[in-house]
Amino acid sequence: MIKIACSTGIRSTEPLAAACAKIAGLGIRYVDPLAMEQWHIKPPRLIDHAAQEAQLAREVFDRHGLTCVAINLGFVHNLSTCTDEQQPTNLRVLQGACLLAQTLGTTILTVSPGGMGNEGHDFVLDRLSAHLNEALVLAADKGVTLALETHAGAIAVHPAAARELLARCPGLKLTYDPSHYIAEEIPVAQTLNLLAHAAHIHLRNARVGHFQERMDRGGLDMGWMVDQILASGYEGAISIEYIQDCGGIQEGYEVCEEAETLKQILLAKGLEL
Repeated sequence: MIKIACSTGIRSTEPLAAACAKIAGLGIRYVDPLAMEQWHIKPPRLIDHAAQEAQLAREVFDRHGLTCVAINLGFVHNLSTCTDEQQPTNLRVLQGACLLAQTLGTTILTVSPGGMGNEGHDFVLDRLSAHLNEALVLAADKGVTLALETHAGAIAVHPAAARELLARCPGLKLTYDPSHYIAEEIPVAQTLNLLAHAAHIHLRNARVGHFQERMDRGGLDMGWMVDQILASGYEGAISIEYIQDCGGIQEGYEVCEEAETLKQILLAKGLEL
């Protein structure tokens, strides 16, 4: 049974405990924490203080009766554009994130490929593949799965590039997120075969040019999307990923209301709280 989870981004401008209280208040028992510099768990802290960060998060989750299904991890340096001299710092972040995952009881780390900058497609693909393969060796040793997010503005949002990365990086999985395809005007129907490689899924509605939009205004037919996920045989968790400061605050809507609407769609399709 596919589980319904929620990102701590639902209260991205507030402490982790406030985000977890909101998630529990929605009746959701599964959590997908943001471990990114601007949000709840800071990647630099995972270099030297991973055990402390992990214990603090564990205590918050336990207090609110939440189970971690995946961690949304950022790095100190952009994976797609960082130099060979910067990459060891990212691997130290990853090592700490693996300890975080073990403490929180998950085996899935969503990782962002990062933006491409001004460099050529083939060059970025080569360098990202090399960096991912180094990361995959470390993660496999810790029993952790790396799931590359199909993020707008990054090379992996292009389905052909995602398939190439999967071919070049044995053991790599995806965190499939159709909102980023909507933002980039990539037909979602052309991405459905990537669901076979998904270790995790993020959902929210979106519009062209922006990967977050209110449920009733976005370009994604959410009922159809969930039907495609179910038909693919996917058995992981689906994380509602409405992020408070990625549209809600500036555009004047409450992301908890959008999360509730999406939760009801998922429940109607037979998913589990």
